[in-house]
Amino acid sequence: MKSSPEELKSVFTYDPETGVIKWAIQPNPRIDITQPAGYTKWNGYRQIKYKGFPYMGEVLAWVLYYGKYPERELDHRDGNPDNNRIGNLRDVSHFGNMRNMPCHRNGHILGTTKKGNRWQASATVQGKRKYIGLFATQEEAHKAYWSAQSEEGR
Repeated sequence: MKSSPEELKSVFTYDPETGVIKWAIQPNPRIDITQPAGYTKWNGYRQIKYKGFPYMGEVLAWVLYYGKYPERELDHRDGNPDNNRIGNLRDVSHFGNMRNMPCHRNGHILGTTKKGNRWQASATVQGKRKYIGLFATQEEAHKAYWSAQSEEGR
């Protein structure tokens, strides 16, 4: 069960400039409270356990800074899942969080598909697939994808 923001603030310290969360108390003799709390998981996200409950680093950072849990999902603006600086975190919808993902499952950069020896850019806008164009490089296609997303005001 999640702890209250007040309880978490009494157990952890948070530096919003570095994004580092540390223990404010000694939870057990094996833990070095001078080091960042928790560990980095295989997917790059920091996880910290308290009273048997696993907290994602970004959620704990948000709670420690704002004194409340996020209303929606937290997104890392720079795409680095272990960068929990408060300026790098934003409370967004699921769609907002997904559009910042660097890759799809097929390994291609978001908004791009290989078409022969060129790269196609396309996006879903208001539920409909929108063709943007063909480009020489995957990076150019990705840039066009983000440009089209920005034009739609997303």
